[in-house]
Amino acid sequence: MSVDVDDFITPPPKAGSGVHFWLFGQACRLKDYGATPEEARDYIQASLYKHQPGRDVLDRELNDAVRNAFRVEGEKANGPSWPKPKAKAIRAIVERDGAPTLESLKACSPTHLESLTAEKCTSPEKTDTEIWLTNTVSGLTRTLHFIQGRNPA
Repeated sequence: MSVDVDDFITPPPKAGSGVHFWLFGQACRLKDYGATPEEARDYIQASLYKHQPGRDVLDRELNDAVRNAFRVEGEKANGPSWPKPKAKAIRAIVERDGAPTLESLKACSPTHLESLTAEKCTSPEKTDTEIWLTNTVSGLTRTLHFIQGRNPA
């Protein structure tokens, strides 16, 4: 009996539509199924080979996604962490410029925030322990996978 990779994970989206996000989500899904990190990597690699997303997925990107999905809570996954806030510098900026407002943040944002609108939000698919929510904002579609007791994957 042969096993089809599509029985365990969804095919990857096309390039530019969330391949990186998909890698981590599928690694989390396989972890929940009881796969080892090596099995998760093999299944994801097989799906990428079967359903080529239109861009190369580097081994490092795949390995990081699997490592992050399988990390123990509280354990540092990889790479440098954000520096701690510098209270003195923050205080000096607020004293000099005043506290930031939503309007001042919008004004200095490189993204034109007023143009972002929700175009479509499908009803969530729900099971006893999972919710899949897909929405499209400014032409970009994102699917969030919520698992009971965990953050979005």
